[in-house]
Amino acid sequence: MSNFNGGKGERRLFTVDQAAGCLCLHRTTVHRLIAAGELQSIRVGRRRLIPEVAINRFIDDRLADAASVVPRTPSTPSAGANR
Repeated sequence: MSNFNGGKGERRLFTVDQAAGCLCLHRTTVHRLIAAGELQSIRVGRRRLIPEVAINRFIDDRLADAASVVPRTPSTPSAGANR
C-alpha cells in the first residue's frame, strides 16, 4: 500500500483537503465524489475522513477504466482524398 506522506510514519486517514491534494483534485470535487459514492469516507464527529485504502481503490478503479478504453487510431485518408 502506498503512503502519501513521503514515508514519514504511517497515515491511514486523510481529511478532505489532504485527500484532494493526494488526488490533485479540488476539495469540492472530493465532496462530490463522496456524495456520489465513488470515494468511500467515514464521519468522526463533524469531520469527514477518507481512508488511505479508499484513495488507492479510487485510483485503481480509474486506472482500470482508462485501460479498458480502446485508443482511437487516426484514420488514414483514402488515396483519392488528397487530389
